[in-house]
Amino acid sequence: MNALKTLLGFLFLLVNSAYALDAQVLGSEEYVLNQPSINQDTKSGKVIRLLKIELSPEAKKALMHRAQDALNHTHEFSWTPANPIDATMPARVQVGMNNVPVLDQGIHGSCVTFSVTAAIDAFIGKKDYISQLCNLQLGSYLEQHGEGMSGWNGSYTIDVINQIQQYGIVNMDNQKKIGCGGLKKYPTNSSRKKNSFIEPEKFSAMSELVIGKFVNWSEMTHFNSQVTSVDDVKEALNSKNRVVVGVLIPRTDLGIAGAIGKHKTWITNDTWVLTSEIIKGVKKAKFGHNMVITGYDDNAVAYDHHLKKHRGLFTLRNSWGTSYGNHGTFYMSYDYFKLLSYDFYQISSVGNMN
Repeated sequence: MNALKTLLGFLFLLVNSAYALDAQVLGSEEYVLNQPSINQDTKSGKVIRLLKIELSPEAKKALMHRAQDALNHTHEFSWTPANPIDATMPARVQVGMNNVPVLDQGIHGSCVTFSVTAAIDAFIGKKDYISQLCNLQLGSYLEQHGEGMSGWNGSYTIDVINQIQQYGIVNMDNQKKIGCGGLKKYPTNSSRKKNSFIEPEKFSAMSELVIGKFVNWSEMTHFNSQVTSVDDVKEALNSKNRVVVGVLIPRTDLGIAGAIGKHKTWITNDTWVLTSEIIKGVKKAKFGHNMVITGYDDNAVAYDHHLKKHRGLFTLRNSWGTSYGNHGTFYMSYDYFKLLSYDFYQISSVGNMN
């Protein structure tokens, strides 16, 4: 009987892919984007930081099992990309970012803050409106008082969302005029002022609420399950929402942070695709990154370094500036998403939650 319970528990784990709740952020680590830039005036060698991720033993087992399915093209990885996953939805939807410019997290591990605020900015409709600096400086205060991670060196999507829901945001005008914790400009290429922060009282004096006014949010999981499918994301995009996603990067030594495919540019890699090298690296996966999914195309094709086609791509807004990817936009194959995404939050306009 105990053996049967153990087997059923393991099968439940495999079916539900429950590693979404078991990805722990341990901080961030420096990484150099050492491929040629799309901007010929920009030298390669841009320094960023990737999230350091640790999976629970159960999550690793589930991930390895799914990786084997991906290698064998079985179960959900047996889908034939020549046909749409759901014929009731259009083959292509691009929501875009509503004129929000490509942001640059610089040398800090702040991709979670940048992805969440960019997604909210797209609904506010005032381009680059939210100050990431001020939210991070408030995070520094909260971290010092035992309330989660600051965001400068990694964070959780839900923590950033909860902070914005509770304290609001500071706009760029107030950042530049008043500043937050002694800083008036985000230190893109330099270290931030150590031990600097802004107290909640000072932050609140110039903040404004955006969640509930401009946007709502929801965690994208099925009832009693941690599975988020390609169809779920497509449905969100068809509702003109955007999805903040965290993805694992098993092979940072390949391409640009594991992006070894090319879709829109042959100068530099712009697409995360699933190859045998990536799948075999899953066992040692320890890095991650957060971005915003802004569209999909069932017929879009990316070529990996073996010139193999990968059909069916999500469009992603990244936070590495405009010199990498397709002027700051990256792509991800559906199979890569199925195997290696682990954290999903839908951001919608007020009253438009899918």
